[in-house]
Amino acid sequence: MRHGTQQVTLSHVVNPSQPAPSTAAGFTHVSKAAFDHFAAASLEVFHAVHEFVLEVLHDHKLIDGTLVGVDSTTLEANAAVKSIVRKDTGEHWEAYVRRLAEANGVEIKSKSDLIRYDKDRNKRGKKKVSNDEWTSPADPDARITKMKDGRTHLAYKAEHVVDLNTEAIIEAEVYYANEADTATLVPSLEQAQQHLDKSTGLLCDIKKVVADKGYHAVDTLTECRESLGFRSNLGNAAGAAGIR
Repeated sequence: MRHGTQQVTLSHVVNPSQPAPSTAAGFTHVSKAAFDHFAAASLEVFHAVHEFVLEVLHDHKLIDGTLVGVDSTTLEANAAVKSIVRKDTGEHWEAYVRRLAEANGVEIKSKSDLIRYDKDRNKRGKKKVSNDEWTSPADPDARITKMKDGRTHLAYKAEHVVDLNTEAIIEAEVYYANEADTATLVPSLEQAQQHLDKSTGLLCDIKKVVADKGYHAVDTLTECRESLGFRSNLGNAAGAAGIR
């Protein structure tokens, strides 16, 4: 990266006390290892700032933490579904569909023939795209997901743990889009409690959890109660008042 006329490396961004090199023209080459280190350091900074904000909120009695709500939504990734490739062959979607057509004795002379054949497969329920078989070269962590409006996109899942008494965000996590709510509830709650422990000096404990029916599962209820010690109302977010 370049700041004014001076070149700045990622290591200098992560550790500002390190003098920036004064080499001549050209951008600094950034290795994957350096980028991974930068990303990890950025996450540490984010957590530190978040916990500092929670500490300030606690000092001003703007956070309680005993009653929390959990919810999630899907976020469209900055990658197109049409760019996905097969994990086994590396084929793009168009090449894959052409191969299927050839195997079925269907002649594809133009792009419109290809689109028509692909739509016909979809109508017959044969157009299936699995995250186990397909990936995005541009964003391997993104997952093929049906959005709430019915469209299919590469996406992520964002999940929040919020103090229902003050509306303070205790935890904000991003998961793979195909991870079920029942699978991410407990990790999010554990991380939220860790943030509270660090920011309040172990003075705030989550005791009650409210979430919608997407989080309801016997194993999840059991883990919330027995492993984490939380009472839970999973299935009716409006039922918060009922477990106070």
